[in-house]
Amino acid sequence: MIEKNKEFKRVKLTHPIGYLLKPFTEEELMSTLEIALFTHENKNINRLPILEILNKKIITPLSTREYDILNGIFQGHSNQEIAQLNFVSINTIKSHVRSIYSKMNVGSRWELLIKLRSVID
Repeated sequence: MIEKNKEFKRVKLTHPIGYLLKPFTEEELMSTLEIALFTHENKNINRLPILEILNKKIITPLSTREYDILNGIFQGHSNQEIAQLNFVSINTIKSHVRSIYSKMNVGSRWELLIKLRSVID
């Protein structure tokens, strides 16, 4: 029982949309999958809140352009990809990224994504 609780605590940290224990029946599997799909479709997991809502949740507001760059980071794009998507130079993106880091009080993409998840949830 103690080992299951430890595993369950680790699983919860990943923010799963379902959890299934073995052995399971076909009915349990199907209902778990149905709930997971419904939750995924309705949660907007890979979307940032609109700029106005996000800016209400952080201390220093982001500009519209910074929000666009932040969205690219949130979607997992590289600086080069973000530059191409926004029709600007890589140096412009790097400048915006530094500004975003400063406004969000972070030093890396990893820290930024963690902070964004805490702000969104």
